[in-house]
Amino acid sequence: MSDQALILRDDRALSCNFTAQAFVLKNAALDLSATVGRVDTAEQNEAAVKAQIEIARVLKLAEEARAAAKAPILKFGKAIDGAHASFVEDLKSEERRLMELTGSYQQLEQAKARAAAKAEQDRLTTLEKEKAQAQAKATSHEELEAIADRFNDRIAAEAPKPVAPPKADGQVVKNDWDFEVTDIALLAKAHWNLVTVEPKRGDIKALLRQGIKVAGIRAWPVVKAGVRLAPERPAIEV
Repeated sequence: MSDQALILRDDRALSCNFTAQAFVLKNAALDLSATVGRVDTAEQNEAAVKAQIEIARVLKLAEEARAAAKAPILKFGKAIDGAHASFVEDLKSEERRLMELTGSYQQLEQAKARAAAKAEQDRLTTLEKEKAQAQAKATSHEELEAIADRFNDRIAAEAPKPVAPPKADGQVVKNDWDFEVTDIALLAKAHWNLVTVEPKRGDIKALLRQGIKVAGIRAWPVVKAGVRLAPERPAIEV
């Protein structure tokens, strides 16, 4: 590691700091920029451009140092992700297969439970009709009450015991929805709040430069004065 490096990375301590040399470059650029208070003349413009160039140079060096310091970590992270993906691939596949099997079973059991509930409701409706027909032929209050008691006893005696769909220990069953988007434009038109849209700024600017009016935006011309850095020997080692 030379004294020209702008970033020092301590992998053991998991720390990263800019070097003293980096702060020398940064402060020099800021000091040069601080001398520019306004740009009203060609000389002042030239001084501002020199300050811009120095700031741009330090920014470029800092970005290169950041990328260089981070590169091996990103590579290591990708290696970890790759190892993890390879390790869990067959586990995930089996998990999905078992979830589909148990989900299908629970769906069938729920359908059976709904059918049983409907059958019970139909039974009760039939008994209520029979009860009403029997009571319509009653000749006294006592007979009405006797008919009601008889049918209530019958309803209770013939009622099947409710059976919940069986679940294994540790199993969690919940009803959910799955979906696929078949027409993103139609979805966005009907439910704009259900989609995420990010404007493509580069493409929009390209159309504006061609004089094409873009719906849904407000645009105005601006002038940006930047600088171009001359090639130099890399001064970063990480």
